[in-house]
Amino acid sequence: MSETRKAVIEDMPFVYERMCDLEQTIFDRERFAVLFEAQLDDKTMESLIYEVDGVPAAYAAIRYGTYLHHCAKTAELIELDVVEPMRKEGVGTKFLKDIEMLARQKGCVELALATNQKRKKAHRFYEKRGMKQTHFTYTKNI
Repeated sequence: MSETRKAVIEDMPFVYERMCDLEQTIFDRERFAVLFEAQLDDKTMESLIYEVDGVPAAYAAIRYGTYLHHCAKTAELIELDVVEPMRKEGVGTKFLKDIEMLARQKGCVELALATNQKRKKAHRFYEKRGMKQTHFTYTKNI
């Protein structure tokens, strides 16, 4: 049995592992815990855990907002990571469907995301599930 549920503070170790995996780095655990707790309290965001047989298998964070350049409410998938052994088991596909359903229930007309250019497998994953590359994202360290 699988389900999507809201993340809670006790999920921090799992989420920490997922984000370190996603970014291929080791974050400062204490700083991460503070940021995760703040994110859980942020009313514009939703942190989600996808479980398979009661065991966490994936994490996602979604930000909801109404943007003038869309003239509509949008859900932005900020982070998504599936544990390695579950990546070929359909977990990501099922989780993404749940995320889309939640976004529609909140009145969103669009699901958007940005992903690092080096994540070629992620690009193929999203494209196979109907997402289209319509924007470029630029960043600058300041």
